[in-house]
Amino acid sequence: MTSQDISFVLMLISSVSLLVIVGLIIFIGIVVVRLLGLFSEVNSASQAMRLDVNKLLHKTASLSNAERQAFSRIDTDFPDP
Repeated sequence: MTSQDISFVLMLISSVSLLVIVGLIIFIGIVVVRLLGLFSEVNSASQAMRLDVNKLLHKTASLSNAERQAFSRIDTDFPDP
């Protein structure tokens, strides 16, 4: 092999390596963006559930004593399976 052939092979190897590195960087970037989107969705769902639980707790606190007894009686009438 001549030196020109060796330099051509080295250039080919370096360009393929560069393409692989760029591809990996793009792939990692896509994965990170998708994970951030997933975490964002989970965070919004968590905030919505927290808001619903707070509303239910507020409504429960305003129940009268008779209403609380009615709910506790319903719980005992239907045992868990």
